[in-house]
Amino acid sequence: MLRAVAEQVRDLVVEFGGVNSSEHGDGLVRSEFNRAMFGPGLYAAMRETKRLFDPAGLMNPGKMVDAPAMTDNLRDLGVSAGTPLATRLCRAPR
Repeated sequence: MLRAVAEQVRDLVVEFGGVNSSEHGDGLVRSEFNRAMFGPGLYAAMRETKRLFDPAGLMNPGKMVDAPAMTDNLRDLGVSAGTPLATRLCRAPR
């Protein structure tokens, strides 16, 4: 359902000539739609700019360009979060 809603919003935004951006929310959630938002020419320029400034792809990989699908990094509620880890700064919850 999340994907369906996001794609409908993307289509409406493109239809009305807008950009699907909300400042801090761009990152992984909306980056996969940037090619549709900006068009192939501008998207290619964005990819090239990122490559020029970060040829090794170390700074925010997958953000703004070449992003994974928005659903790739969702947490699976069926998988345990793991055991709490005690550190020097705080004790593990009991």
